[in-house]
Amino acid sequence: MKISITNLFNRPKIYISQIDIRDWIRKGLLHLLLAYILVILGWLIHYKWKVEPLKADTQEEVKLSEADFENRDYHISFSASLAEDIIFFGIVGVIIFILTKRDGSELSLKERINRILLTNKNNNRSAKDYLFDQISPILAYNESSEISVELTQLKPDESLIKIYADVKHRILNMCSNDSFIIPKNTIGIESSYLVGLDYGTVYHASIKNEKPSVDASEDQIIIDSKPGIPLKTKIYEHPIRPFTISKNGAAIAQMSWSIWEKLDGNKDDDGFYISNKRFTNKIDLTVSNKTPQDLKITLELRHAKSGNRTIKTIELASERENVPFPIHKRLIPEDEIWLKFQTA
Repeated sequence: MKISITNLFNRPKIYISQIDIRDWIRKGLLHLLLAYILVILGWLIHYKWKVEPLKADTQEEVKLSEADFENRDYHISFSASLAEDIIFFGIVGVIIFILTKRDGSELSLKERINRILLTNKNNNRSAKDYLFDQISPILAYNESSEISVELTQLKPDESLIKIYADVKHRILNMCSNDSFIIPKNTIGIESSYLVGLDYGTVYHASIKNEKPSVDASEDQIIIDSKPGIPLKTKIYEHPIRPFTISKNGAAIAQMSWSIWEKLDGNKDDDGFYISNKRFTNKIDLTVSNKTPQDLKITLELRHAKSGNRTIKTIELASERENVPFPIHKRLIPEDEIWLKFQTA
């Protein structure tokens, strides 16, 4: 039997303007810089070949005609005025550059990608848009995930164990000036074991911005019930409205439920599992045994990319609470965390 949680925090989308005026401004500034350099070179040539000889004639007291005097004064005055203009516009340009230069962390996603591809002439706008679409979904990740599992009740005659689980993700938006949009999605639980009249119970499901801001969505409290909502069918699903994580912000997504799971199962799919839907940097997993039976618990990390499994088994005595289960590997999308339960 499998319990799967459809990840509502999957496939975000950052909407990017198709028009980039800054490209035009950048090209215009480059042309102005080139013109400024040409003016400096022109002034140097003029000063070297015109002004310096005239100053030398003045120092040597060469007799000059009235026309020569006017020509000398014109060139010297023109050179001095041009030098002042070059210095003035150079200082103004440096000041404008300093004031308008932005730190890379303030750039939008489109600007960052354009900078990377700036020297590559083979990339057209359609290719860039495709690249933005591929990159935007991974610009938020599970900075930390907390998984708490409590084993609360046994049904030895049916080889079942009741599990209470609480999963909380801190989803971090890596962009400082782009909101992170989670599109319309669903959350869900799939179960196989009917005990009494129910397949399990859902107690809480929500997503909230850690620090609400103007550009963030309001908190979505999907379920919050102390007695819980009984699951009357094998598959439970609930729609989620689009949700926006604020710029440079984080969201807290949480879900808690209880369900029956196989005890002493031999099949590969006997076990409780959570499918990871985005890169997860840190996982804190704790297990509590509140049953009267000593148990052996096996943790399997099933790595989707390599197909390998990392396995660890611990003995958990009766009435032991909050025993940490170290997970040293970072998880990528489609990796799975499995827990299997056996009597000790």
